[in-house]
Amino acid sequence: MEQPKRSAWYDQSLPGGEEQTRKTLRKKPDIALIVFILFTLAFVTAYTLSHGFADWFPAPKSSSSTITVVPDIPGYQSPDLEDYADYRDYFHAIYGDRDTGRSGSHLGRTRPETVPEFSLESAKGLPELSLQELYRNCADSVVGVRADFADESGYAWGTGIVVSADGLILTNQHVIDGADSATVTLAGGEEYAALLVGEDVITDIALLQIPAEGLSPARFGDSAELQVGESVAAIGNPLSDRFTNSLTDGIVSAINRDVTVDGRQMTLIQTNAALNEGNSGGPLLNRRGQVVGITNMKMVNYYSEVTVEGIGFAIPSTTVKTVVDQLLARGSVVGRPGIGITVVSVTEDLSERFDIPRGLYVCAVEQASDAWAQGVRPDDIILKVNGLEVRTSNELIALRDNLNVGDSLDAVLWRDGQQLRISFRLMDQNELY
Repeated sequence: MEQPKRSAWYDQSLPGGEEQTRKTLRKKPDIALIVFILFTLAFVTAYTLSHGFADWFPAPKSSSSTITVVPDIPGYQSPDLEDYADYRDYFHAIYGDRDTGRSGSHLGRTRPETVPEFSLESAKGLPELSLQELYRNCADSVVGVRADFADESGYAWGTGIVVSADGLILTNQHVIDGADSATVTLAGGEEYAALLVGEDVITDIALLQIPAEGLSPARFGDSAELQVGESVAAIGNPLSDRFTNSLTDGIVSAINRDVTVDGRQMTLIQTNAALNEGNSGGPLLNRRGQVVGITNMKMVNYYSEVTVEGIGFAIPSTTVKTVVDQLLARGSVVGRPGIGITVVSVTEDLSERFDIPRGLYVCAVEQASDAWAQGVRPDDIILKVNGLEVRTSNELIALRDNLNVGDSLDAVLWRDGQQLRISFRLMDQNELY
């Protein structure tokens, strides 16, 4: 039987999915068993004292249906600088195993027969709902999305939102990334094969179509009206199809939170509503029952014993509208300039420890980019772009966003003690990945 692509840490089902019963029988003491138990206890105690308690419970890894983000906080993810003699070894220890590839899905494509008007409505003047009322009003607009892979490696599970009565479904792109087929399960249990209307890997948004009628479309609100501290709720399918249409609630913890994922910056809503694997693609709702965001990631920590709780993120509805309008019109988003490199800051501490200049360390370069064609390589350090010093990825992003596809960037690089000058052109981001 195929297995879902998810972390075993989350899988708490009993063998066969059935409830176990236990019966206590009186029996004579087993001397061999007692010796074995005492030996095991001694081993566990010795191992714990030498390795620490956390080694018995490693942090769960993410499945293909959830994006996770490592906290960019000193002391959380930074290993001891003294353990490394070369800056490249240090950066590879943190970023060397990151997968920056974005393949897109392999689903069959379709164009909707009718294009609905995708609009955002204001929350002003609308009554606030109780959580019970919110769930009754919104649960039927939430669906399950299962993505299957031709190599029989398993499947990914996520959540979707009904956009139109005739079967348009909104979800996260990473839920279907690499998939060869997808199935949408409605709140009532009906299943439909899904085709792809369009997807955008940059904003992590995808639009599907199923052959259904009479669905309950969600109402979309304006995320620009959100305020920190405002109550919100999420409905989704955490941990595969075992907990479908689960409701959690919380508040808006931050708005316009910039989060960098695989070299691309996303501006997201931060919330403490509980989000888990399988929630991806589901609605973040205000208390008027309007979708103000699409839940797509949570914060985890792979680098220390510190536990990260209550930090989840959602794509703002204003971003969703911009992307969905283009997906409905042409199936993709075009015209966004991209460089095709992944960078991290060389801090003052790193500069002093390894005797390297301040700037942006290049972790990866997309081989489809002009930056690669002109000679930019991993382990380079970018010192200046268009005559301006760059110390953070946000500074580089700001320079990029003020230009257009086809414009050039003139960069000064540092490589093995030498400075190089390289010019490369910006490309449409869809050409890079």
